[in-house]
Amino acid sequence: MRKMAAGLVALALLAVLGRSADATNYGTLTIKQIQDPNTAPNPVALPNPAGSAVGDTVGPVCGIITAFDTFPTLFSFYLQNSQGGPWTGIDCFTGGVNTPASLGLAVGDSVCVTGALIEASTVSAPCAGAGVDGETEIVARNGSLGTDLVITKISSGNPLPPIHVGTVAELQELCTNPNAEQWEGGLVRVNGPLRICRTNATGGLGTTRAALVVSNTLCPPGHVGACDSMFIDLSTLANPQLSPGNVTLTVDYVQGVYNERTRGYRIQCRNLTDYGLEAPPALVREIAIADNTYRVIMDRDVTQATAENEANYTILSTLGNPSLATQVNPTTIDLTVNTGLSPGALDHVTVYSLTAVSSGLTMMSGQTSSFHVGILSPAQIQGPDIDSLAALCRDVAKYQTGGPVSMRAVCVARFGTTYYLEGSSSPRDGIGVSGPPAVLNTGTRYVLIGTPGEYFGETQMSSIVYVKDEGAAAIPSPVVGPIAVLKDVTCDSNHNLTTGEDYEGMLVRLQNVKCAENRSPGQSFFVTTVSPSTDTLLISNFDGGSFTFEADSNKVINVQGILHFTFGTFRICPRGNADIEPLGVAAAPNGVPEHVSFSVFPNPGRSPRVRFSLPREDEVELGVYDLAGRRVAMLAQGRFPPGLYSRDWNGLNSKGEARGSGMYFYRLKFGAETRVVRAVKLE
Repeated sequence: MRKMAAGLVALALLAVLGRSADATNYGTLTIKQIQDPNTAPNPVALPNPAGSAVGDTVGPVCGIITAFDTFPTLFSFYLQNSQGGPWTGIDCFTGGVNTPASLGLAVGDSVCVTGALIEASTVSAPCAGAGVDGETEIVARNGSLGTDLVITKISSGNPLPPIHVGTVAELQELCTNPNAEQWEGGLVRVNGPLRICRTNATGGLGTTRAALVVSNTLCPPGHVGACDSMFIDLSTLANPQLSPGNVTLTVDYVQGVYNERTRGYRIQCRNLTDYGLEAPPALVREIAIADNTYRVIMDRDVTQATAENEANYTILSTLGNPSLATQVNPTTIDLTVNTGLSPGALDHVTVYSLTAVSSGLTMMSGQTSSFHVGILSPAQIQGPDIDSLAALCRDVAKYQTGGPVSMRAVCVARFGTTYYLEGSSSPRDGIGVSGPPAVLNTGTRYVLIGTPGEYFGETQMSSIVYVKDEGAAAIPSPVVGPIAVLKDVTCDSNHNLTTGEDYEGMLVRLQNVKCAENRSPGQSFFVTTVSPSTDTLLISNFDGGSFTFEADSNKVINVQGILHFTFGTFRICPRGNADIEPLGVAAAPNGVPEHVSFSVFPNPGRSPRVRFSLPREDEVELGVYDLAGRRVAMLAQGRFPPGLYSRDWNGLNSKGEARGSGMYFYRLKFGAETRVVRAVKLE
């Protein structure tokens, strides 16, 4: 059936090309404006089988990637508005040549797409005879199976849109279902109990690895006559592909991307967690979310009576039961404990006799998993590993085995999907966090639960399973250190030295250092001490970071950022332009600057400070100008001797009136020379 769909899509693309002269470019639209017939402009106005404007182009259309089509000849991905809701999902068709790897895309990416709209004719009789169209797709503008589809990635690691929880009656497969179209392309879920009444093995479904399910409340065993059924597709998006199970089995829940195919509407499951077959509950993990609270997470909904029976849990460290068991949601139970264990010690809970809501099946035996107790600081995780230092002269991460570790710290930096968190400015109190399931905001304190590990020699937390936002918190001050200490990789086997290892993953700062080379804007560069110029340290535009500073071997700067360790060396990674503060140019032996320098810092910033250096005495005029070229304020005017100077702009014009935020030009006239810097002022 997929090959048939490919041919029909190709015909639709030919229709796009054939009508290009009549096509309309709608420009930027939301997914809802495309999908909802009651929201203008709606260029795909149903029920026209090919849409009212086949070949119309739209874009950029933005959303979060929720799934990928795993069939290589019909590769596509699903995009949905981050807020979720009806009419907010759509399929983006990229053809057989563009894979997730080749496009650099992943589930959770925020992307914008520009292309042509089609109403892909993927339906067959009897739906086609009923005048029903297929799924709405954004395709290549030139019909070339993806090569002219413009995809721009905005960010990664975003939470997926909320899943719509519906019923079998609402999401039944009938192509005439009046409730279905609004959920096309979006994430949906139906909770059980659901009974499998047909699979691909019993025939008649036309899709590999598929099932029809009915609600036990609507169509109980022994029911005679018609009842609503829902189509489950376990192959199109599933990676790995899933087994539907046998007829008469119970499905606890099903979720995935809802869409329209040959028979009508269906839920397309994406992975093992989207399809819960009848089974007793199984333990997923145990974690410590507070000093006196253990959390137990099951793989399916369990009954409140069994979940809150303290006798169903045994704590290893006390060989007793928790004092209280509280079900916080259908799959999660919090246990109140009083173990007296020190933070970082290992413990586990044996879970017995929990019963599944859907199937009524009860655990046959106890299950357990270990974890580290208490809420640790980064310093406790980063503290020296005496054993590895003595045996290998390597200071590796502690708590790499034994289960998840809980940590409390403040987010101080973000580079793509890697974050850095600190507990304080004390040594070893910072750590990297890789790929958390939610975006972390700088200046916010979090409790995170994951597993420490060594990544190219740097300690990081990964496999994050829990994130709790504890609100705004002050970012610890950068540690001011000399280059010689921050670059030091000496083996500190007795832990009596201060080296770069003590500040790995923390905000650090170098003051009054000199660029050691000339580099283009945004390129990494080395800095060195001003006098004598011996020690050097790399200032790295980490992970394609955002700073655009142009290094010049004459410039003297203050610079701060994360002290990052990789491939055997330390480097400082500024978070942006505001972390690099130009001070002027290096002075000649007589103390006079050798060149003119001119900078504004911070940029952008609320209180801009202008610095300039003069190699000789001459006339100076320093002014601030708006975008129209009108002078706003005069900061310096007259004859100045050689030296280093700074002036602050208080945001007032020459009349004493406050000027708003925006772009301003700072112009320095020095004799016959003129320098201009563009900077953004913030409120």
